[in-house]
Amino acid sequence: MKRSNQEKLRVAVLVSKAALQFLHGLPPPQEEYTVPADVAAAGFGICAEELSSIIEGHDLNRLTSHDGVDGILSKLSTSASNGLAASDEAKLSTRRELFGVNRFAEAEPRGFWVFIWEALHDMTLMILAACALVSLAVGVTRGGFRRRLPIHDLLAGDVAHLAVGDQVPANGLFVSGFSLLIDESSLTGESEPVAVAADNNPFLLSGTKVQDGACRMVVTTVGMRTQWGKLMATLSEGGDDETPLQVKLNGVATVIGKVGLAFAVVITFAVLTQGLLVRKLAEGTWLLR
Repeated sequence: MKRSNQEKLRVAVLVSKAALQFLHGLPPPQEEYTVPADVAAAGFGICAEELSSIIEGHDLNRLTSHDGVDGILSKLSTSASNGLAASDEAKLSTRRELFGVNRFAEAEPRGFWVFIWEALHDMTLMILAACALVSLAVGVTRGGFRRRLPIHDLLAGDVAHLAVGDQVPANGLFVSGFSLLIDESSLTGESEPVAVAADNNPFLLSGTKVQDGACRMVVTTVGMRTQWGKLMATLSEGGDDETPLQVKLNGVATVIGKVGLAFAVVITFAVLTQGLLVRKLAEGTWLLR
């Protein structure tokens, strides 16, 4: 609620500023971007936060201020034709530290039944992954060669290849392609596909799906910095208090555990007693003397 109120206040301030600028006929102010010291020291010209803001905000003005897609490619030290240099592991490690990895954090399960559900869910995912391993990989150009990499190995600056049916593995910018239509219903709920092109809408969001066409995209934001990652983090957030359903499930689990333990003791005693009596009867010593 606090974050929601802060966001509403921020939007109200921005709308008020825009209204005043419109009334006075002033052009919108252009904030000069300053590269963080650690990012500049590593040889990059833009940080992960700036890239995330440009892509998620579909901000063409800020993209233009960075010299467009070509400028982003240059500032990420990558190439549209050759991709990242695959031989320099040190630079790849630095890139991971500054821009993150394409993985999503998961909340720890709580409660007995939640644990069982998560275990079954993980087993299902493992089975699906074993049956459809190809769907977890994406075509990437690295070191001038095209290869398939697991989506978790994607880094900012990678040049990925997408076709019909592929899921966009990370936030990125359109580099080249044709007739590209993206289904963004998983993020926005809109059923109509969005046309993506280099001139007016080069933005690609993680979690969306290619409905038509094909393209090459430069990966700009990965993992929890993407809109999809932030959505997953929001959905996994929860308070420390258990819900009424969790309380009832935990109570049922406790009762089942106690009843199961009692039955185990009784059945074990009955089986051992039966075995003893059968042995005594076979030996003919079952009568007490």
